[in-house]
Formats: sequence, C-alpha cells, structure tokens
Amino acid sequence: MKPTREGRLFTFGCSLTQYKWPTWADILGREFNFFENWGLCGGGNLYIFNSVVECLLKNNLNENDTVLIMWTNVEREDGYKNYLWHQLGHIDISQLKRDKNFDSRGYLIRDISLIYATKKLLETNNIPYTFTSMVPITNWDQYSRKYIYNADDVEELYKEAISCIKPSMYETVFNFDWSNRPFKKSIFKSGESEEKLKHIYNTYAGVDWPSYEDYKNNNLSLVSTSIINEISQFFNAKSNALRDDLHPSPLEHLKYLDLILPEFFVSKETREWTMDIDLKLRSGTNIDDLWRQDANRPKRL
Repeated sequence: MKPTREGRLFTFGCSLTQYKWPTWADILGREFNFFENWGLCGGGNLYIFNSVVECLLKNNLNENDTVLIMWTNVEREDGYKNYLWHQLGHIDISQLKRDKNFDSRGYLIRDISLIYATKKLLETNNIPYTFTSMVPITNWDQYSRKYIYNADDVEELYKEAISCIKPSMYETVFNFDWSNRPFKKSIFKSGESEEKLKHIYNTYAGVDWPSYEDYKNNNLSLVSTSIINEISQFFNAKSNALRDDLHPSPLEHLKYLDLILPEFFVSKETREWTMDIDLKLRSGTNIDDLWRQDANRPKRL
C-alpha cells in the first residue's frame, strides 16, 4: 500500500488511541509516510501532555507534521517510576475526597490547563494539530454521563481550549452509552446450530450479500465495504449478549473518523483492512497476520 499523505503523523491518547486492535490512530497511520502512536492504555491527560513535549523535542516537529490528540477524561492519575509511566486509570473520586480532599473541579482545572498549554505549544511551533476526546472534557466519569457542574467559571476562562476540542467518541458514536453498540464474537460462534444460523442468514440476506458459506468462511474479497458493514450491523443487532469489551471496535473507530475527521482521507484499501480485522475479531479469529500491536511504537524516556 502506498501512503496517500506526505509528512509524518504523531498521535496521542489513552487506550482509545493505542489498544490490542487498531484504533482511529492506526487506521490513519496507514495513510501517512511516517507514523508514531504515542497512546498508552490507562494514560491520563498529564501523561498525554508530557508525551507531546517529549515527542516534539525528540522528533523536531514542524509545520510539515500532523499531530492528533484524543484527550481522555480528567479524573485520571499518572505516575512515573523506574523509567516507566504507570497508569492508575480512572480515580474513584469519593475515595479521593476522603483521603486527599481532591474534587472534580480541581482535576478539570489541572487538565484543561495542560490542554491550553499544549495548544499554545503547537501553535507557537507552527505544528498542525487536531484535538479530539474520549468523553467531553467536562464529563468527569469515563463510564457514564456525569458532568462537573460547579465549573462554569473554569469553562469560561479556558473556552479557547475547550472550543477547539472536537466532539467525543462517547457522544458521537456511542450516544453516551459505551454498551449501546454490541461488539462481540460472530453469531457463528454463538452456539446456535448450523441449520438455524443458515436459516437466519438466508432469511434476512440482502440481494447483494454473499452466500452464507462465503460469509462464514470470510471469503469477502469481492464484497463491497458497505455490504460488509451492513451484514456486520445486522448480526450485532441479532446478538442478545452484553458487549464484552467497552473499547470501540475497529469499525467504530473508522466511523468516528468519518464523522469527526472527514478531512483526513481513508483509502479503500485501509477501509477493507479495517473491515477484515473487525470481522476476524467478531469471529474470534487471530488477527496477528493483519495486525502487530507493537508497530510504530516510540521509545519513551
């Protein structure tokens, strides 16, 4: 595959940027001549800020580069010990209030200051950037719709930084409910009998769907991405089990790119690659032949 964009891409965030399967960052990374993913599972906004500064210095970022940041929720703690960043992830705010007299407003002030500083740092160096987010920056809980209500003055003071953060994955793709879009293993692994599965498929199959046997065996090279997506959505709706991983699937990451970052071109080849990985994940198939988790991972201080 020949990259479609000149220059280098650097991405930053938490597990919605770097995970055990491709994210929005890895999808876009295929379209650039050079790509580094600085995301880290469990990372907070302090870690993200430090990563941007470190990356800028190490790589001499300039106007020919592209920086994309997906900020995470504000109530996270980042630590550093023995040459490694250690992520505590989402903090139980009630515990913090008892033990350290911390509150959500303080976390917002800390993190929105870091976002503002990152914005000014990139602009001062003429580095093109885009800010996205996992959840709205004033949503203190990463799992539910819980806003910081005593922070109107903070939002007003930092409105320049807040206004440049694009709508979050949580609100645009998931409608404020991480579990509302089923992502599970294929219905072909659900324990239903072969006869019943074939009957379900053939009953609801559209005119352009592949045969039952071809779909089951992933023989989809001649099937359009729109049809593959249509079939995938159909079987998601048919699944009656709860979502087994709240992280966005590869196709959900692709949807976010289409909704929020349409200016970044995603080629047909990359779309088909994303579809293939998504289908294999749903069916429980190993994706190592298509995906390497450690690809494009920078060395950190």
